[in-house]
Amino acid sequence: MHFLPSSTRVPNQEYGADNPLMEGKNVAALLVNTLAPPPERKSPWDSFVEFDFEKLKESSDIQEFLRRTQEEWEIKIQEAKATQ
Repeated sequence: MHFLPSSTRVPNQEYGADNPLMEGKNVAALLVNTLAPPPERKSPWDSFVEFDFEKLKESSDIQEFLRRTQEEWEIKIQEAKATQ
């Protein structure tokens, strides 16, 4: 059985209202606190890659642009690893 949120458009008040497994449960307690943001995951190699949105806008073939960009990044990262 899948757990689905309510089909109503008021999630904080009606969350799980359509789910018989949540009947009689204090679902409001799930939504009292805001969730903490996820920890920032940053690779040591992130400083060697930068996504150029302007070049993406100019590109007519997105797949080709992404392939070339990835190849360039891999070369920069390999060069950086070689100098360590």
